[in-house]
Amino acid sequence: MSQLDSLRALLAARFPERTRTPAGVISSGAEALDEAMGGGLPLGRVSEWVASAPSSGTQLSLCHLIAHLRRQNERVALVDAADALAPEEFTECQCEHLVWVRGNGLETSLAAADLLLHDGNFRLVVLDVRDLPAKPLQAMAPTLWYRLQRTAEETGTALLACTPHALVPSAALRLVFPAARLTLADRLRPSAELLRALTPQCARARHASPAPLRLAQAG
Repeated sequence: MSQLDSLRALLAARFPERTRTPAGVISSGAEALDEAMGGGLPLGRVSEWVASAPSSGTQLSLCHLIAHLRRQNERVALVDAADALAPEEFTECQCEHLVWVRGNGLETSLAAADLLLHDGNFRLVVLDVRDLPAKPLQAMAPTLWYRLQRTAEETGTALLACTPHALVPSAALRLVFPAARLTLADRLRPSAELLRALTPQCARARHASPAPLRLAQAG
C-alpha cells in the first residue's frame, strides 16, 4: 500500500463523515501574528508564511499555532514535505489530534495536502516545503496552487504553506518573517516572550474577514 493509500485509509477510518466549517479567520493565539495577518489565518483560503532567513521564528510560530488550535480542540494536519521537522520540537500535547505526514518530495506532499483538504475534517492543513531543493519548487506549475485553493474553498479549511521564498500565486495572505537571529540560548526563554520579539511583515492581504472566530474552549 502506498503512502497516500495509507493516508486515505486512515482518514476514512477516523473521519467517516466530512464536517464543514464556516468562513472566517482563525486566531494563531499570538497577538503579533494575528495583528500582522489582519486577524488570523483565513478559512477556505491559502496563506503563505515565508521564512526569508534562517532563525526567522517561523518554526516557533508554527509550533505555537498548532498548540493553540490543540487547546481549542481543533484538528490540524501537517505535511512535512522534506521530512525535516524534528519530533522533539513538538510537545506531546501538540502532537495530540495532529495528523503528521512525513513527506517524500514535492509531488507526494502536494497530493497528501490535496487529500487532507478534500477530507474536510481539519481546521488547518500545513504544507511545509521550506527544506525542499530549490529546483522542484521553481519548476512547480502555478495551476497546482490554484487547485489547492479551490479545494480549500470547497471545504472551508485553512491551508498554510510554509515556503523559503514567495512562490504561492494563489495566496490570499502572505506573511514574511525577517531574520530574528534566534540562538540556541533563546530556547530557554518562554515562547510567548520570543513571539513578541518577532516582527513578521504582511506582504499580501486579500482576505476580508476582520473578526476571528470565537471557538469553544476545550474541556
